[in-house]
Amino acid sequence: MHHSAICGSARGVRVAGAVWALFSMGGGVLLLLEYDLWPAALAFAAVGGFLLIRPWFMGVWLEGDSIRVGGWFHSFRLSRSEVTGIELEKCMSLLVGFQTGFLPFVGRVRMIQVEIVRKGRVRYVSLAGAIGRYNTVLKVVREMRVHVGLPK
Repeated sequence: MHHSAICGSARGVRVAGAVWALFSMGGGVLLLLEYDLWPAALAFAAVGGFLLIRPWFMGVWLEGDSIRVGGWFHSFRLSRSEVTGIELEKCMSLLVGFQTGFLPFVGRVRMIQVEIVRKGRVRYVSLAGAIGRYNTVLKVVREMRVHVGLPK
């Protein structure tokens, strides 16, 4: 079976995770040094560790008859036969906190929305593990469309 990670599919969450991890860990150190609050400092460090490590297991992989998606809290597969559309959408994420199409110092940002049909019902799945700069995410969308047989 052929497994192919799409280059850049999780670059945005890796950068955002690293930035937020530094803030979280910095807050933990501040609580520890300034107030001697070990439990709170450990909680901040744990959150920072999660934000630093988890993004390296996120992204989009093309596999034979499916697309594997790694998200913040779970990974899942989408069958090629159930995917009927793949589009760009504005970002909505816990790391961003609101829906946006532009971030200062980053530029235009997007994430991927996949339209699937299961048991006759249309569903839309937002891929929070594939957030990034507009052109990078557009490249990922085009590769996904080719993989499932949709027009580029």
